[in-house]
Amino acid sequence: MRSKSVVASMMLFCAVLLPGWKKATMRVPESLSSVLPVDVTGHLVRTPKKPMSFGEFGVEGVRQGVEFSWSTELFGVRGGSASQRFRFVLEAPGGQVREVECRRRAIEAWRDGWSLDLTDAFTPRLACGLLGGGETLQLVLGSRLGLELRGVVTHRDGVSPRFEVRSVHQLDGSPLPLEQPAGYAVERDGVVVAAVEVLNHGRVWLSPDLGVDERVTVASLVGALLLYPPELTSQSD
Repeated sequence: MRSKSVVASMMLFCAVLLPGWKKATMRVPESLSSVLPVDVTGHLVRTPKKPMSFGEFGVEGVRQGVEFSWSTELFGVRGGSASQRFRFVLEAPGGQVREVECRRRAIEAWRDGWSLDLTDAFTPRLACGLLGGGETLQLVLGSRLGLELRGVVTHRDGVSPRFEVRSVHQLDGSPLPLEQPAGYAVERDGVVVAAVEVLNHGRVWLSPDLGVDERVTVASLVGALLLYPPELTSQSD
């Protein structure tokens, strides 16, 4: 929505630029305060010759589908839906590979410049399938109340949750949360074991407590979250 984008931009301006023109950085979860982050390369500008990577992980073969959208109007209220698919391959040390395919979707209604986000009443905002390492996992991400996005990573049968994902909206040195995520935290048994900052060029924190296979799975999640922009093109523009 246009109004949502304006509000998000103003909040980012006030929270980041006004206090001495300081670059925005995500507030890192306490459990990762002693973990050194690794920078993401190829996040802002992706080309076939320079794929995205962070640490020992590479995000290869990124393919983004066409954004499909539609809208209609009834009794002066317009409504619409937009969706887009993307996929990539995560390459890890030791020749490990994970294939990841995702779909993001938005459903909204608007009238006279005001909008109502209906996505979570009908569908996940982001749904991903992760294939490799002898198992198939799925990520489902959505929002129930407020700004925060939350999701779970489970086996394909929907049981045995492996990880939980939540968005992070707080910035270092600012009391104001952003409307859009500054990044995401990945939890295992209620403890944050990884985080990714989606601002600027991006940064990634991976806990040393993660096992080898867990580390690859979490890196696959990180790749999907780096490629996921929360808002689709508005039909109200």
